[in-house]
Amino acid sequence: MTVRSKDIELLRETLRKELLLSNRARFHLDIRVSTEYPVRVDLMIEEGDKRIIVEFCRTASWDKLSHLLLVKELDKNVSKVILAGRLFPDSILRAAKLLKVGIIQLPDNIFIQKDNLRPRGKLTSEKAWKIILYLFEKGPCSIRSISKSNNISYGWTHGVITNLIARDFVDQNGNLVKITDMQGLLNAVAWERPLKELEKTEITTSFYSTHDLARTLTAWAERRGSTVVMCAYIASTLHFGLGVRSDMVQCYIDDMGTMETVRREFSSEIKNGIKLKIYKPDRNVLDNSLTMDKIRITSKDQTVLDIAGLGYSGRDLLLEMVRSYGANST
Repeated sequence: MTVRSKDIELLRETLRKELLLSNRARFHLDIRVSTEYPVRVDLMIEEGDKRIIVEFCRTASWDKLSHLLLVKELDKNVSKVILAGRLFPDSILRAAKLLKVGIIQLPDNIFIQKDNLRPRGKLTSEKAWKIILYLFEKGPCSIRSISKSNNISYGWTHGVITNLIARDFVDQNGNLVKITDMQGLLNAVAWERPLKELEKTEITTSFYSTHDLARTLTAWAERRGSTVVMCAYIASTLHFGLGVRSDMVQCYIDDMGTMETVRREFSSEIKNGIKLKIYKPDRNVLDNSLTMDKIRITSKDQTVLDIAGLGYSGRDLLLEMVRSYGANST
């Protein structure tokens, strides 16, 4: 098992209190207990002539209990063996008492992670992103409230939160979870879904106003029954009043035929015209899009994700958007 580095001091204090240890007690995490046998333990505590072995778990298992008994049998210098965790089946509690294995109930805010558990699942999938945005908006909240508010199953929500905790982006204190490493989380999102990878083409237009280009492109698409949705900077400007760009418009176009037609109809030889970047969406950006100031733009949630995908070039803007997200969320 592994323990997050920021939980180690809390773990030490918990064990000192439970085991009546002094400040002179020495803690050795993930250590081999014998030079003769290739057996490791989660924690060895030494104080004077006392040698205490501790195994961590979320839910106590017979394997963990057996491992402690093996260590106790192999190392005759061990004074006490302890099973420390969150959940203890009654059968294991009864067996531990019979076998003289100590039990310590760990606080909920110490996160225990299996050694073979690696963060899994995309942070930028549609469901996961909804959960992250809810944390942006609400701050400390329960997993159940996130699940109910977003109509996402509790199990799925719990899996996403566990993923975020495993990456040290989110912390849990009792029933409440909150984001504790905003920069790290946003870096991970940018790394996982860089907007650049969705870019298909860039053209120079004959327009000198971004809003004029975006309105014209919106009206053109509506007349044709085509899907063109403005995104990123101009969407941020309309949603948040942030991210004004006077030299470029970005948009999503799903249909390759429409994309080629836009390239042909809107391209210009004018050197200083507004640039138009076209992206092919990796998800449905149309259903939740809306029209503001006669411009079809991505939803607020999608806009935040797109700005995150710009990486460092959009980081200051993104932080401003996240700070205002809760107050402006609708």
